[in-house]
Parts: sequence; C-alpha cells; structure tokens
Amino acid sequence: MKYVDTLVSFSEIPDEITLCINISNCPNKCEGCHSSWLQENIGIELNNYEMTNAIEYACGVWGSTYLVEEKGFEIEHGALALTIYYVGMSIGRFASGLLANKIKTWKRIFIGCVILAPAIVIMLLPLGDIFAVVGLFLIGLGNGSIYPNMIHLTPHNFGKEVSQSIMGSQIAFAYIGVMLAPPMVSLISSVFGIKVYPVLLALLYIVMVITIKCFVNRLKKQGRYSKDV
Repeated sequence: MKYVDTLVSFSEIPDEITLCINISNCPNKCEGCHSSWLQENIGIELNNYEMTNAIEYACGVWGSTYLVEEKGFEIEHGALALTIYYVGMSIGRFASGLLANKIKTWKRIFIGCVILAPAIVIMLLPLGDIFAVVGLFLIGLGNGSIYPNMIHLTPHNFGKEVSQSIMGSQIAFAYIGVMLAPPMVSLISSVFGIKVYPVLLALLYIVMVITIKCFVNRLKKQGRYSKDV
C-alpha cells in the first residue's frame, strides 16, 4: 500500500473536522466511489515498514526455537543465546544514535541493510551452532537501526506539516509485520519444519530491500529524496 496525500474534511464525521490520510491501491473497487483515483497504483510505498519489523519479531519470537530444535541447544541455552540477538539490536540502535551527526540517515539505513546480508548468509549456511548465534546477533545489529531511521526521515519524506499523522500510519503498517510474521513462521515451519526458518528470514530481507529501493525511487521521482539528510 502507498501513501498519497492528506486533506482536511468536514463531511466524514458530522460536526467534526477530520484529517484524512489517503492510501492508494484500494482493493474494494466500490461502485460510485468518490475517490476512485485511490484505486490506482500511485503514491509512496509504506510496506518497507512492515518488513523490518517482521524480521525483528520473526527473530525475537522464533530465534530460540530454531536454536533448540534445529541446532540442538538446551532450552535454557537457547533462551540465553537469544539475548545476544537483542544485544545486537541494542548496540545497532545505540550506535546509530551516536553516529547521527557524522553519518547521514540514508547512509545509516544502507549500512544496516549491508550488515543484514552476511547475517542472513550465515543463517542459511550449514555452519556450527555458534555461527547461528552470530547470525542472529548481526541481524539484530543491522536491522535494529533501520526502522527508527526510517521514522526519523518522515518529516523530510512527507513534509513536516503532516509528519505526525504519517507516523501513525507508518507505525500501523509496522505492526502489521509484527502481527503477521510470527504466525507465518509458525504455519510454514509446521509444514516444512523449523529448518526453513533461515529461508523465511532471507525472503523477508529480500522483500525489505526491494521495498526500500522502490521507496527511494519514488522519492527521487517526486523530488523528495536527499542523501544529505
């Protein structure tokens, strides 16, 4: 789904002034729709917010299960090892904040995506148990800074006047990823086994990179992208 624009309406709720956020790609195709243009594929991608949070919660909820059932960790060791993932996420976000004045926001997002790539590869390869923990640590390290940096860019990408409203939509989309990722892993692993867990992480990563790339391209077309932000 894509953000298009905002408007102030006096007709949506009687006797109230309403700030409307227009989202495109509406699938309903209602007959006589007063905003039929929102059925078209226009606007700016919001799906990238879903993917980074989907990766975060797929690791947070299922990481220890993968370590126990596939890598042979004891239950308590698997739970303890998962804390390494959260340590990586905390370091990633803390370091991103420390470097905010030295490294531009888009570059910090790019660095996070680059760190994620070898992390996913480590998870995919049939390496020793400790490498799975290292892979989860690097996923946390790389992915941890992406979402807050994307939120930080909202006033630059959409305009300061509507940034608060847009942040609400971004957080809503992010929580779609939070809501769907853990049960998706559960459903697929119940059919194919937890061994497919790294593959699912890889697919989420690929989709995230594609959506971020599409988002950047859309911003460039609309003259809103600046690498100096």
